[in-house]
Amino acid sequence: MTPDKRLDQLEPVIGEFAAQLDPHTAQLRRVNTGIATLIETTSHQSDDINFLLRGQADQREQMAKLVVGQAALEAGQAAINERLDGFGQMLTAILNAVQKPSGN
Repeated sequence: MTPDKRLDQLEPVIGEFAAQLDPHTAQLRRVNTGIATLIETTSHQSDDINFLLRGQADQREQMAKLVVGQAALEAGQAAINERLDGFGQMLTAILNAVQKPSGN
């Protein structure tokens, strides 16, 4: 068999094989594009989750500061109330002393 005849026999087989490969190649390209899109989406979601977690940590820290600040304000309010009560008692005593009829 001559090389030309061998080539003539192989050409239809190669053509049929190539025709079968074309749809598979197109399908693989679509799958590859889909995977790339999924990877990109996952990366963005990961970035978003990390951003939210950092924000949550910051909020927890701020909340802890607010709780400490609120406790300090409550302590200060209690001290002011005690001083006002003492001041009120002093005013009551002064008013009682002024309103007492003098023994003259």
